[in-house]
Amino acid sequence: MKFVGLDIGTTSICGLVLDAQTGCVLASETRRNDTALSSDKDWERIQDPAAILEITTAILDSFISVHDNIGGIALTGQMHGIVYVNEKGNAASPLYTWQDGSGNRPYRNGKTYAEVMSGQTGYPISSGMGCVTLYHHLLNGCVPGDAACICTIHDYVSMKLVGKTAPKMDPTDAASLGCFNLQSLRFDEQALAKAGLDSSILPEIVPSSEELGKTKQGIPVYAAMGDNQASFLGAVKEMDRSVLVNVGTGSQVSAYLDEYIETPGLDIRPFPSGGYLYVGAPLCGGRSFSLLKDFFSKTLVLFTGQTSDAIYDIMATVPFDHLPEKELLNVDARFAGSRSVPEVRGSIENIGMNNLTPENLVLSFQMGMAKELYDLYTLFPEPLKHKVQSLAGSGNGVRKNKVLQQCLEKQFKYPIRIPVYEEEASYGAALLAGLGAGFFQHINEVGRLIRDKAPDGAILR
Repeated sequence: MKFVGLDIGTTSICGLVLDAQTGCVLASETRRNDTALSSDKDWERIQDPAAILEITTAILDSFISVHDNIGGIALTGQMHGIVYVNEKGNAASPLYTWQDGSGNRPYRNGKTYAEVMSGQTGYPISSGMGCVTLYHHLLNGCVPGDAACICTIHDYVSMKLVGKTAPKMDPTDAASLGCFNLQSLRFDEQALAKAGLDSSILPEIVPSSEELGKTKQGIPVYAAMGDNQASFLGAVKEMDRSVLVNVGTGSQVSAYLDEYIETPGLDIRPFPSGGYLYVGAPLCGGRSFSLLKDFFSKTLVLFTGQTSDAIYDIMATVPFDHLPEKELLNVDARFAGSRSVPEVRGSIENIGMNNLTPENLVLSFQMGMAKELYDLYTLFPEPLKHKVQSLAGSGNGVRKNKVLQQCLEKQFKYPIRIPVYEEEASYGAALLAGLGAGFFQHINEVGRLIRDKAPDGAILR
């Protein structure tokens, strides 16, 4: 049996065909998401839903034209963002992405729209969350006149694939919009009403992997899920015993627990088939390494007048053990602040007469990145940490950087396992389709398909 997973990211759209018997990826395709639209409002970050649908459908059609026996399709993608849908099931607006800055605009009494809405509803709200984008639009008369519903972009595409006119949303995506009760797994309608929002514009909540309908070829499509949960599902072999670190442009540390425990400083997100994903997300994350690369680039230009495209590659060759540990610089990588203390800034300490070198900066920055992720992990509930027995890694920042892998292993005290296939979110979506189709009887079974790379490049079962 084969299953298709599709991932609608902010900058790329990816899909794959999974052989559910072996766990092998039979085909994969990635295309640029070049659907960004210009806006006269500098806080908006918008994309074209019709163009996204066209790209996603083209990838899917290319798979269907070659592969038979496809048992199901599931999507994942960028959470938080929203598109308005009219009663005919057509997009009534652009996609307002998770990067949309409406919530950060000043509103009243020196507070932003997000801050005011947080006070009204009692829920922590950040700019980019769909509910605060809706709140801003409502107060500024920007809600489309024919809008009947809001949904994520992957909910929209899932709906269009099966020819329906009303989107449906699973709890993993619904929670990303804000004002969502994590225990009842429903939007808090009373809280929304306090902010003047009519909950009738919200989509129907359905269980993860519920069948939405069939494509024109007769292939079932299952309810989409958020990309954080999809990446976790597609990267860890034992979901209740693993901690996942993901480093790309941003970074996250995630682990699963079957019970809800209020934990300050963390995001708690519903997980398909029950339980929760506990997530620590630095604000700077993988951009820390980019910050250092830019510093070296500017230094090179200042002293030589030249630029180089090889700086990243050179940085990746710095050996892990080139200095005694006591000579390492202490780098606090909170260069963009933190969620709990927005005003905090990064720092570099332990500078001596002999250790302020480019090599030490490269290594110490990565140690700082790893430490920030580990410090967030220490906030995880004790019952969760008690179960963890392994470390998994994903994202190009981990995959392509052996030094960062070693830094993470040093912090977490586990050898790091990296999945063979890079498309973790698409892989997770395909596994979800297998769950919806009944190929897997329980979500705990899906991890048996994931294969990891050994340090020498060999493939581990």
